Amino acid sequence: MKTSLIDLAFLSEKRKDVLLLLEEGPKTGDEIKTALNVNSTSIMPQIKKTKRRTPDSTRR
Repeated sequence: MKTSLIDLAFLSEKRKDVLLLLEEGPKTGDEIKTALNVNSTSIMPQIKKTKRRTPDSTRR
């Protein structure tokens, strides 16, 4: 069974925080790390999982 994007977002607090931050508009990796006070090692897996579940039409 596939997980919906909304389910995926709420399975992880970090993913939820990233999505809420990106709701304000595009951000660079450094902006995300600074805003969420995280490092690349902890946030990149969350971004990759979310990106895999995002329809191609919304990717930049």
